[in-house]
Amino acid sequence: MLFAISGFGIFSLSGFGSSRGIETTLQKTEAVLQATQKRSIAQEEGSAWGVYFVNAPGGQTYETYQGSGYTGGVPDQRYSLSRGVSFSQPYASSTVDLPFSSVSGIVSSPSIFSFVSGSSGSRVGTLFVNSLGLFTTRLEKEVLLYFHMDEGVGSLLRDASGRGAGATLIDSSWKAYPSCRIGFCIHLNGSTGYGYGTTSKDVSVFTIEGWVRLDSSSSGGSLVSLYFGESAKAHAGFLASSRKPSFYTSFSGVGDDITDASVALQTDSWNHLAYVYDGTSKKIYINGELNVSQTISGGTISIDNFEIGRRDKSNGDLMAGDLDEVMLYARALSFEEVRSHYNDFR
Repeated sequence: MLFAISGFGIFSLSGFGSSRGIETTLQKTEAVLQATQKRSIAQEEGSAWGVYFVNAPGGQTYETYQGSGYTGGVPDQRYSLSRGVSFSQPYASSTVDLPFSSVSGIVSSPSIFSFVSGSSGSRVGTLFVNSLGLFTTRLEKEVLLYFHMDEGVGSLLRDASGRGAGATLIDSSWKAYPSCRIGFCIHLNGSTGYGYGTTSKDVSVFTIEGWVRLDSSSSGGSLVSLYFGESAKAHAGFLASSRKPSFYTSFSGVGDDITDASVALQTDSWNHLAYVYDGTSKKIYINGELNVSQTISGGTISIDNFEIGRRDKSNGDLMAGDLDEVMLYARALSFEEVRSHYNDFR
């Protein structure tokens, strides 16, 4: 088991309580998954075994079952989440079926589950099951936006941070694993497709992170752009001329500043990107490695809305390609955290 607590600091009592509840839920859920996987490997009662997750108005539970899938399977034992903890993935009124193959214990598609405590969000527990049936858990803090992009249908992206931000998609389409890193992901067409939403926060440090696969036709765009009204405050984007990651910021009293990576992204392949501002410098990480670091006199930026995939509200500059597992933190991720996040989903 890999268990990482991302970030350090002094928690308030309420924050400590929510973290403890999420941590307990992560440990309990992982233990149930591991035990169920072992039953499937051993072909207990001559069968495969799985776990079925339900986020319904009547309750949030997960249930072990005998069989190759929940439909047609034999229910075994049902579990509830820790008090005060709820799913943010599966999202509301949805389910996830996780059957383990007999003998091998692998899964047909990687799955991710997220847990939050309270309505204000910021702390998120995540449990990831990769295609080999290996488990990873993380307890994150200061999460402002978290888009798993696993809806698979519709025009709404649900925010797994617990803050309830959400985003609306325009002219976007869906893909599914193995074309995505995990579950589903969104495809943007480079001409009219993007996402938008609102979230309110003053940040003096922040990180924008996610997985991107640019089409060969892509000529610009952004992983995430942050705004206050119509005024751009930050772009985690890509240069139109070279497809190099580019980090734009605009601080009061400092003005516009652009930091460009030294290498271009390969098209038609997945890349993990992290754009980090730590109060004194801007950093761009590509696939778990620090590519560029630039010292800057910054400050605090106020944001009240954001866009996904589009770099400029006035004239477009939209990316063509796929996005998955996109996050915004109100803190600066360390090198170790960025590397770990890359390795978790690579």
